Amino acid sequence: METTQHDDVAEVLAAVRALPLEARVEAWHAVGVELFEVASRPTIDWGEPSALAVDAVTVDEELAQLDAERRALEELTVTAAYVSRSADATMHAFAAAHARVVTRHDVLEVDQWESDPRQFVPGEFAADDLAARLGVRVGTAEAWAEAGDAVRASLPRMFVMAGAGEMRMTTCETVLRELEHLALAERESVEGMLVSGRALLGGSAAVKRRVRRLLASLGLSAPADEDASEALVEVSFREHPDQPRLTQMTVVMDADQAWQVQAAIDARARQLAQEHERLHGGATRYRMNRARVDAFVDLLLGSVRFDPIVRLTVPVRCFEDGTTPGTSMPFAGQGSGMPVPFGAIDRSRGCSAQGGSGRGVARPAAGQAPWGALYREAEDGVAPLAAGQVGDGVGIGTAGQRRAATAPRSITRVADLHVPGVGVVSAACVERLAGTVGSAFTVALVDEKRGVTRWTSRFTYRPSITTRRFVEQRDEHCRFPGCMRPGEFCDADHVVPYADGGATSGENLQLLCRHHHRAKTFGGWAVVMRSDGVCVWNSPTGTWYRTDPADTTAYEITSREGYALIA
Repeated sequence: METTQHDDVAEVLAAVRALPLEARVEAWHAVGVELFEVASRPTIDWGEPSALAVDAVTVDEELAQLDAERRALEELTVTAAYVSRSADATMHAFAAAHARVVTRHDVLEVDQWESDPRQFVPGEFAADDLAARLGVRVGTAEAWAEAGDAVRASLPRMFVMAGAGEMRMTTCETVLRELEHLALAERESVEGMLVSGRALLGGSAAVKRRVRRLLASLGLSAPADEDASEALVEVSFREHPDQPRLTQMTVVMDADQAWQVQAAIDARARQLAQEHERLHGGATRYRMNRARVDAFVDLLLGSVRFDPIVRLTVPVRCFEDGTTPGTSMPFAGQGSGMPVPFGAIDRSRGCSAQGGSGRGVARPAAGQAPWGALYREAEDGVAPLAAGQVGDGVGIGTAGQRRAATAPRSITRVADLHVPGVGVVSAACVERLAGTVGSAFTVALVDEKRGVTRWTSRFTYRPSITTRRFVEQRDEHCRFPGCMRPGEFCDADHVVPYADGGATSGENLQLLCRHHHRAKTFGGWAVVMRSDGVCVWNSPTGTWYRTDPADTTAYEITSREGYALIA
């Protein structure tokens, strides 16, 4: 029985080997999809003939059948894990081959240029199209290609094991990083020790510990790299993936600093817990994690004076003709109209941006921030706020620009704010900051439906600080397909080059990281931006992509869809 099955597998494998490489990969994918369909069914179809398919008559026979099925499923799961690890190694190898082909293509192409002004390294943009097709970051695709070549050259036995599904490529990469300081002969010797033992079992963290212990026992530990350690020191903030009102703060610091900070936080947290117990007893629970966070904030802000700057994102309702209903409000001397802030229309009085008092909307002077676009609802209708005012007595700008509250406080247009990279900040916090001496506010008018910032700037090559901030708020990250580099580390790129008459405005600026800025300039990529901020990209190989403002997903589209979007 077993011999027959092996013969069948050998016969099928021989037939597959006779196919072209592309057909073999397609067959591999088709078989994987078919097996997934079988595995995801409520009842596994084992096929015929099989003892597992025989209907049980007694309870003992049914138990025996279930035990047999359990063992078989365990074996199938283990085999699938081998296939998964092998597929991962194969993907790395294909990515490396792809990078070599593109590099060779670039070398041949550059050799034909005699005085071409473009300057780039052959293969610099090899991973861009591949990353966009796979829906990953360019750095990830580049890392796959580099790891495929590096592991094959430096750890050949482990590379073969990964291809056979006996270990993960991530494990190979971990080992390579730990051994990269060794000479070739030393690396080959240590690799042999690791392969012959059980050091490569488990996750990357466990493997790293075993490798370091082995190197220490051999006197081959890596010397301390002060420069590398210094490059990792950072403080970063990011929105919590599950709770938008929470922010994740990551601090990478020297160990001796961390030890002192930890001791200070723990000591202050114990004090806060004792104070809470004295004031509230056991009526309310005060978790130690909450005490530690409160202690951290208390210690940090208690000894630091700062002037907060808050960016207010105001949702606006935009109309097809570019004007507000009942008014004509050109946008800072440009052809587009001023959007209407969300909620600024008194629906009981019809679509009008003027209140019952007859106070209209003042046209902003050229170059002036559209402070008049912020509204409040007063008893006599909807009226625009004066420059530097949010509601009554809440100032925009520095303390010297604020007005004292002289009238009862009305309902402001301030609501809970979503701060990119941080999360949701409550309206109460915003109002509290507004009353703090030294607080400053900037305003972005954002399309209510699409989330696109509606703003233009003066026609100079370098965008103003205000324009740059609005572009960052609209895009949030690099606009190249699949790239997620934060906007603060990106260039403000002119979609239509400034030398060709492109405006330095929100409608012609996009965020591009330096790598993808170069890819657009030198790598053969083309992009068109619509007025709503949607970018349509075309790769050097003819693949089309769509990227939306602040969207983390790049959409691969057909050429017909691409032309329709930019028509």
